[in-house]
Amino acid sequence: MAAPDFLVVGHLVQDKVAGGYRLGGTAAYASLTAHRLGLRTAILTRVAADLDLSSLPPEIEVHRLPSPQTTVFENIYSGGHRPGGRASARTQYVWARADPIAAAAAAVSVEAVGTAGIPTRAEAEEHLRRRNEAAAS
Repeated sequence: MAAPDFLVVGHLVQDKVAGGYRLGGTAAYASLTAHRLGLRTAILTRVAADLDLSSLPPEIEVHRLPSPQTTVFENIYSGGHRPGGRASARTQYVWARADPIAAAAAAVSVEAVGTAGIPTRAEAEEHLRRRNEAAAS
């Protein structure tokens, strides 16, 4: 498979909801957004082997680093509602935590995912600097 256009490094999580769990976390939402924008997308995460990924589109590559458990969050909303129907207060519980994604493990795994065409931080900063200079002139 070709190198991704967009690589997410972070934890996929299980969100505890009424009646069970659903896939969540910033890594899930960021990868779904990139995929829906037409980018070849991959996720590098640390989760338990039994995490159900069936809610992700099959085109999103998921590279799992092993962990004995997956991070589990539960959000409890209270305190009335703000405009738009959103609760005014949230309490978040962390019921389980996956192992951290260490920089060394991520670097090795990113090499395996393939990063052809993905800019380094320095390249991205240079691109933004040039774009900002062009916009200012």
